[in-house]
Amino acid sequence: MSRELLPIGSVVNLKGTEIPMMICGFCPTGPARPGYVYDYSGFPYPEGYMDTLKIYQFDNEQIERVLALGYQDRETFVYMNALQQRVEEVKQQVAKQYEGESGSSEERPE
Repeated sequence: MSRELLPIGSVVNLKGTEIPMMICGFCPTGPARPGYVYDYSGFPYPEGYMDTLKIYQFDNEQIERVLALGYQDRETFVYMNALQQRVEEVKQQVAKQYEGESGSSEERPE
C-alpha cells in the first residue's frame, strides 16, 4: 500500500474522474474483480448513498488528491492502526478463498 488509510468521511478526487468520492468503508470486495479486496468503498460527493449501483470501490493508488479529511478521535486512531496492520493479511485471505472457490490456482483477475 502506498500510504496510510484515510478515515471514514474523507473526500477525495480519484485519478481520471471529476466527481469527488466520500470514503464510507474499508476492504470491500466487488463482482468486477472476484477475489480482490479494495482499500475503500465510497459514494459520490455531495450526493452520498443513492442506490446500490453507486457504491464504488477503489484503492489508495487511485487517489489523486485529498479534499477533506474525515473525523478523527482516539478511537479512530486505534481502529485505523489495527486495520492498517491487517489489510494485507485480509487481502491475502480473500484471494486464497477465491482460488479455493473457483477451483483454480491462476492469479487473480486484474
